[in-house]
Amino acid sequence: MSRHYNRSEGLKADFLRQHSVLLVRLCSLFDVLAIFAALFGTLWFYDKELDAPHLSVSLLAALLFGIMATFFDLYRSWRVIRFRYEIIKIFICWAISTILLIFVLFFLENRHFIDNIEALTWLLSSFLLICIAHYSVRMVTRYARAFGYDVRRVAFVGANDIAVRMIRIYADHPWMGMVSTGIYDDRQINEDNRISVEVSELAGSTDDLIELAKDGAVDIVYVCLPLAAEKRIKTYIDLLSDTTVSIYYCPNFFNFDLMQSRWDVVFDQPVISIVETPFVGHQQFLKRLEDIIIVLALLPFLIPLMAIISLLIKATSKGPVFFKQNRYGINGESFKMWKFRTMYTENCNEIFSQVTKNDPRITSFGAFLRKTSLDEIPQFINVLIGNMSVVGPRPHPDILNEDLRKRIHRYMLRHKIKPGITGLAQVNGLRGETESLDKMTQRIEQDLQYIRQWTLMLDLRILLKTISSLSGNRVY
Repeated sequence: MSRHYNRSEGLKADFLRQHSVLLVRLCSLFDVLAIFAALFGTLWFYDKELDAPHLSVSLLAALLFGIMATFFDLYRSWRVIRFRYEIIKIFICWAISTILLIFVLFFLENRHFIDNIEALTWLLSSFLLICIAHYSVRMVTRYARAFGYDVRRVAFVGANDIAVRMIRIYADHPWMGMVSTGIYDDRQINEDNRISVEVSELAGSTDDLIELAKDGAVDIVYVCLPLAAEKRIKTYIDLLSDTTVSIYYCPNFFNFDLMQSRWDVVFDQPVISIVETPFVGHQQFLKRLEDIIIVLALLPFLIPLMAIISLLIKATSKGPVFFKQNRYGINGESFKMWKFRTMYTENCNEIFSQVTKNDPRITSFGAFLRKTSLDEIPQFINVLIGNMSVVGPRPHPDILNEDLRKRIHRYMLRHKIKPGITGLAQVNGLRGETESLDKMTQRIEQDLQYIRQWTLMLDLRILLKTISSLSGNRVY
């Protein structure tokens, strides 16, 4: 039985929806107001007078933030975007804007404004007020959707697991404002038992759906049929094209174990990536910027620490301070990874064996370096060079890579990104010696999970967990 369409409900849903794009665009104005409000509040708090330089700097900051927000698509509709991801975007845009602002002020030799605590207060309060402004707009739309305004009426063609899953997602997240009218399918339950719901649970046939679409009772239709039903898919799309509904096709790619999949177009030919690196376009820039900022922030502490460690290595054993070994980097390209030397003699490029507990090759001071992970510090040189990242899968020696790629399924996919000094596997207890293939497989799965789920927030969590676990019983 098809859902009865109440036209008053339709008008109610359309009222705010017609102005939702304008509401999103108003966020750009709210952001500018937040930046100036933070300036006025800061000057009032520190009992300072508002002058032309202050206004000029704030205007420049607002302009830079607007450019960054456009570049990172901050002002798109947030209907299906979680707020925490929006906060990350706001932070990135404001951080880059701040760096550019400081650079411009130094270039113009207008340094008096940024060399004080007032500037830091203004920058932090601006970020906070921008987040509050975006959250407030979200609350307005969420409140409106609770009363039936600004909603999208969605329908699903094809009674399968994909449709059931999407209905559950929209039901569990009402803030999206996506109201399901049900699943429509012409198949009966005795047709190879290929439908995932009871016939009584169907909202109706596809003919019923098309009538609803023509009547304006549906806004979005998700076609969830399998790829094998190409003719039926084309038929339904043709029929729905006589209406004003938005049409989406939901292919079932779950069996392909997607990794950073995305749509693209090659001369009007749609293509979808099955396995891809997460660092393409501006994401690649963000990852590199993250690495450089972290290294530059740590540099004042790393330089004296490296000097002390170098002297102690020289004083406790003969040999070079640094040890360099071939490792697989991005796309499987070999590079020289730097470490502090912790052994008496070794040549792991030709003969490799993992370090074990009480390994006689390790010097007394080298054991301390390994236990505290201080032997990894020179890898920040690799990060500056660009063949490593701060966070990513730990690089393995070439000879180990060649062995494991034959024994672990999808092993080489971990090289779709730059290797890291620390990684998801390491903070989840998979550090040190991997005495069995099963444990190595678990480590590789963690590496692939990192590639699938990468975000700046994930990197931050890994870094914080790394600090709390710099030493451990499994580090030799």
